[in-house]
Amino acid sequence: MSKALQTLMPGEDAHAAPARWYYMMRTAGSVNTDKLTKLALGLVNPHTAFNELEMQIITMFSSETHWDSKAYRKLVVDHGISGYLGAYLPKILLPKVRNDKGVLQLTGCGNTHVSNWRFCRACIDNDTQKFGAPYFHRDHQLPGVFHCLKHREPLIDGCLACGWKMKKLELNPIPPADGKCPKCGKRLLGHNPIFTNKMERIEKASLLLAKSEYDEQRRFAVVARMKASANINGLDPLSVPRRMKLAGWFSRFWGSISPNEYYALFSGLKEYQGILTSSLLRNPHLRQIDARIAHPHPIAYLLLEDYLAQIGA
Repeated sequence: MSKALQTLMPGEDAHAAPARWYYMMRTAGSVNTDKLTKLALGLVNPHTAFNELEMQIITMFSSETHWDSKAYRKLVVDHGISGYLGAYLPKILLPKVRNDKGVLQLTGCGNTHVSNWRFCRACIDNDTQKFGAPYFHRDHQLPGVFHCLKHREPLIDGCLACGWKMKKLELNPIPPADGKCPKCGKRLLGHNPIFTNKMERIEKASLLLAKSEYDEQRRFAVVARMKASANINGLDPLSVPRRMKLAGWFSRFWGSISPNEYYALFSGLKEYQGILTSSLLRNPHLRQIDARIAHPHPIAYLLLEDYLAQIGA
């Protein structure tokens, strides 16, 4: 692949960049693909191969290749998802966020509302005018985010008229430059869910988390606040009173999220003890730091932090 084509646009999602390079090469009459391009073209949603692909892309553009170096971290903050997904993980699990067998150290990437690549109509026009072609922005792929921060436009992941979805990058390596559905030709519009105050807070928190430096104490702090709020400090971890207090506290937490908010933020919802909730919000790590199970997706912690703030804990 031509080195001249290998660039990262402002705010571009690192995982989608090789697909754009492929598009530019194909437009120029070349169809040669390398390993990175094949990885990108095989992606069916923004988070399926984030680890292997992201690390290679970031390393290509960083003057320092160690994951904890300033230059590397800056690129992750601007273009990657690993900093976001690893925000509440123990430092020992970073940067790969996968174990030696390649298994994710967190659960729930498939349980959020982000299942397709998303884009903003206004960004398509601006990027095409400024750079010659549109591209996928990292911030548009973050769970909890429903609008373009710059234009406040609802994000688009498919066609409301015919049901087409922006899935595999091999078929659509860049957003539709004309803003029309590749399948039916109709104008693409974003779906704007009922946007509550809680969803607005989560959207802001999600965007901020992606741009934040890693803080190893963050997960300890949120669990400590939860325990203090539930008034379980000092109780025997195996005692019935402690379990009852925890059960009551988490029932109130789950119940503080409306059905519309649940369906907007998650997939695969089920009732638990008569309350509609996501399995991510029942993850033991939200109540026990050293639980021996995969860590939950950051969206669970963001909702927990938001609830604690709303009840003044």
